[in-house]
Amino acid sequence: MAIPAIHSQASNFDHDLELLARALKQLQANHRLILTGTPIQNQVLDLWSLFDFLMPGFLGTERQFSQRFSRPILQSRDAKSSSREQEAGVLAMESLHRQVLPFLLRRVKDDVLQDLPPKIIQDYYCELSPLQACIHWDHKHLQ
Repeated sequence: MAIPAIHSQASNFDHDLELLARALKQLQANHRLILTGTPIQNQVLDLWSLFDFLMPGFLGTERQFSQRFSRPILQSRDAKSSSREQEAGVLAMESLHRQVLPFLLRRVKDDVLQDLPPKIIQDYYCELSPLQACIHWDHKHLQ
């Protein structure tokens, strides 16, 4: 049975967490959704990783994306970039925007805060299973 895959903290799709990203991309899901407050934290390639989870191949391979979008955009931001490189970067950014904007829904806190119910904080305490306690101890003491 296929299930929906919803991933919050989508910034975890970066290359520093490649194993997690790879595992999430292997999920068999009939629908995929990403929630994030920071779609691009450090580099344009972060956006490719998000979309490769949502719609594999939509933005090409990582190499194709880098050649078509990432490199021209990064080169255009270099202080020593030529006017040709700056123009190529602007064109790449505009093309990327056109391609991904139909799939983005942005909500700013100030726009939706009045529609949200009051925040309720409830703390629940529970005992760890022996396996969870062992994993927790290892994680805490072996770093």
